[in-house]
Amino acid sequence: MRETIELTPKSTRWIFVINGVINSVLGLRLLLTTDSWMNWSSILGLLLIVAGPLMLMYGLILFGRNNRLIPQIQVGENEILIKEDIHKIQRRVDWQNIKQITYSPFELIFHLTDNNTETVSLTSNEKISMAVKTTIRRFADGRQIKIVGG
Repeated sequence: MRETIELTPKSTRWIFVINGVINSVLGLRLLLTTDSWMNWSSILGLLLIVAGPLMLMYGLILFGRNNRLIPQIQVGENEILIKEDIHKIQRRVDWQNIKQITYSPFELIFHLTDNNTETVSLTSNEKISMAVKTTIRRFADGRQIKIVGG
């Protein structure tokens, strides 16, 4: 059994989608209403027409459901998979290597058996942070892993 918690709010996806549509429409409007092709409004129109679909695709593809690229935490029976940012690689922390978990506001610190730590920054909102902490606590309780903080 594996639980996945997305670390980006759903509103992020729609901000990119709406912004992409608005940029495309504004760019098209600027190109159609300009008198000359060699002025600043036509250059801006072309830039907006290029940027609009890119933002639209970014919102739909990168923040789409079940995409491995989106920031997320997957808590499973044997490990925790952590992807904090689109541009960072996914990290893995095995449950058997965790001796203690420290919760602080918007941060998780895994104290490992080899005396190293893995820190996870939860830079999203409070609701997502609480969902991550609740899910990890539920899995950790069955393994008698000490949790400090709340």
